[in-house]
Amino acid sequence: MAKSPTEFRTLSMTPSREAFSCSRTEEELQSLGHQGALSWIQRFSTAENIQKLSKNNLHWYEMNTDSLADLVMFINYGDRLFVGRVNPPSFADQRLVTLKPRDEQVDIDLHHALLNTAISMFMIEGMGFGRGLGALDLNKDRIENYMHILDANQLNADQVDQIKAAFLPLTQRGILPIADELEQSDRIAFDDAVIEAFRLQVSRTDIYNAVLSLAEIRRTASE
Repeated sequence: MAKSPTEFRTLSMTPSREAFSCSRTEEELQSLGHQGALSWIQRFSTAENIQKLSKNNLHWYEMNTDSLADLVMFINYGDRLFVGRVNPPSFADQRLVTLKPRDEQVDIDLHHALLNTAISMFMIEGMGFGRGLGALDLNKDRIENYMHILDANQLNADQVDQIKAAFLPLTQRGILPIADELEQSDRIAFDDAVIEAFRLQVSRTDIYNAVLSLAEIRRTASE
């Protein structure tokens, strides 16, 4: 499972933590001799955990496999603004907000790219507000209600390929703090490719300045 934004050194990661889930009752596990699973369940079987983790039609120690996701956002961004990809798809901690496609035809590679444009960075920064230590305070409802993304349906096949090719270098290096990120040549080339593909009537410099201004307001608001 993916647990926190600090686990993401790059824009895509392999889940490094394991999550426990079991669809059998404790009686079934006992009869099957699955003492390891029983030991885990009994160790965490407290009234608080049962109340917190209980879900309709599932055991409290069972997770819904429908919640597996490729893309995640975070409720507490720091000095990096990004949407992470988990490959293979995994469960996510409650501090993460999963983004799931509505149908199987969605191009995850393309949408991962579009969610990491400077325009999306501006959207993320603008949805939240500053809290202690300059963290960006968000929640699942705000992300669901206010997060937008460039419409991939406006692109032709060549434009899709160009955006993916421009995004690839960003996935092969570390995620940088906002100001440093916007100075990278591969980042600039990627955002230029997106602006050109969508024929946006706004300059990259204006977008970058807007992102930096919001981030600075957030940082100084906590001082």
